[in-house]
Amino acid sequence: MINKLVYVLLFISLAAFAIACENDRKEKLLEMQRVWNSQSSANYSYMLEKQCFCSPDYTRKMQVFVVDGDVAEALYLDTKEQVSKEIVEQLSTITQWFDEILIAIDNEFGEVEIFYNEELGYPNSIKIDKHKRRSDDEFTVIISNVSKK
Repeated sequence: MINKLVYVLLFISLAAFAIACENDRKEKLLEMQRVWNSQSSANYSYMLEKQCFCSPDYTRKMQVFVVDGDVAEALYLDTKEQVSKEIVEQLSTITQWFDEILIAIDNEFGEVEIFYNEELGYPNSIKIDKHKRRSDDEFTVIISNVSKK
């Protein structure tokens, strides 16, 4: 009987810890989103590096240009050539990256690891794995060199 009680108490403690961690991550996200929104402009660019099980055109470093709050174009950094329209349509603004992170936190994905640029508030490292035991669904995004226009 005591062993069963110990397991129940351990389960309750772990569940409470998980909820506290989720709340902490959500609070941090909202805090950083406020910082970003207070300083951001609808026109900016950022460097994007994505690691995923994607075709090479998605994982090449690129400069993403956001105009009036929408991704307008992107250039590959190695060749300075334009990224295809099909890929540009799938790129995200920093605001959309915040939305993606919130979805991952709310849906308790297998792994969600985020680091923020504390000064400007944007997420500069995003690692999301929807299902820990499934391969090919995880990705990591590095955002850097944010330049407001």
